Amino acid sequence: MEYVFSDKISGMKPSAIREIFKSLSDPSIISFAAGNPSPLSFPTEAMLKIAEEIVNALTLEGSSFEKAEIAGPGFLNFYLSQKWYSRVVRNVA
Repeated sequence: MEYVFSDKISGMKPSAIREIFKSLSDPSIISFAAGNPSPLSFPTEAMLKIAEEIVNALTLEGSSFEKAEIAGPGFLNFYLSQKWYSRVVRNVA
């Protein structure tokens, strides 16, 4: 298959960022790109253990949260309670 492009784009150079991101799939390269760190750089087992300890130690009764759960190493999800939403809606209305 032959692709024909307009004269305007025939002289365009490839995006430098796109070229850099091509290298991110190479396991021999450690990425320092923001938001895309190497998973090997983090102690994921320890991070999961800490997250478990935090979730197990939480007392959500009386708080604005219904539940909390681990969402991967280093991440916790907190869910706001229906009571919280009701209170906010009352205050806005």
